[in-house]
Amino acid sequence: MADTRRVSVATAALRRKKLLEGEVERVGGMRLALEKQAIDLESANLNRETLAAMDKAAKALQLIHGRCVLLSLSPQTMLKDGFKDARRS
Repeated sequence: MADTRRVSVATAALRRKKLLEGEVERVGGMRLALEKQAIDLESANLNRETLAAMDKAAKALQLIHGRCVLLSLSPQTMLKDGFKDARRS
C-alpha cells in the first residue's frame, strides 16, 4: 500500500509540475506582451513630443515668414504710394 501511495503522490506532483510549467509559459507570454506595450507607449510618447516640437517649429517659421513678408512688402508699398503721390502732384 505504501508503494501505491508513493505512486499517487508522485503522479500528483507530476500533474502539479505540468500545471506550473504551463503557468510559467503563460506568465512569460504576458510579460512579453507587457514589455511590447511599454515599448509602444514609449514610441507613442516620443512621436507626441516630436509632433509638438514640429508644431512649435512650424509656428515659429510662420511668424518669421510673416515678418519677412511684412518687411519685403513695406518698401514696395511705400514705393507704390510714393508713385501715386508723385502722379497726383
